[in-house]
Amino acid sequence: SSLKTSPQRSQSSASLSSADAPDDQVFYYSFVPCEGWRIILLDAFDISTTGRDPRSCEYKMARALIEKNNPNVFCKGQNRDWFKAIPKSRQRFVPFNGGIGQQQLKWLQHQLDQCCRANQRAILITHVPLLPQAASLRTVAYNYEEVLAV
Repeated sequence: SSLKTSPQRSQSSASLSSADAPDDQVFYYSFVPCEGWRIILLDAFDISTTGRDPRSCEYKMARALIEKNNPNVFCKGQNRDWFKAIPKSRQRFVPFNGGIGQQQLKWLQHQLDQCCRANQRAILITHVPLLPQAASLRTVAYNYEEVLAV
């Protein structure tokens, strides 16, 4: 059996627009709702097998991360347990999670730099948790440590 995928991301991009989005094919952006605050929405499925064309670089990167860290996911057979014998620290490498790509990390750093210059506080929003203390290790972003280091 193969893993199901959601509709392609390109089908959804038309509904997202923001003056501060890098281009119309990304799903992360920021805005300033009032003085002193910046809302930053991150795309935690930037590197993911969910909603990505299997031929895309992002899909291939995600699949390689999953295969390296959790060999249970793409193995043959039904009724497999993705988490069996996988250390908790690597249980996040499953298809329902994702990661933040390098371009987005650079963009995030720029956004946070702008916050400092403008004396703003930032609120980061994402569909996949970045703090293991706030969720199960099974549900945090693939590269949450790298994101938090920004």
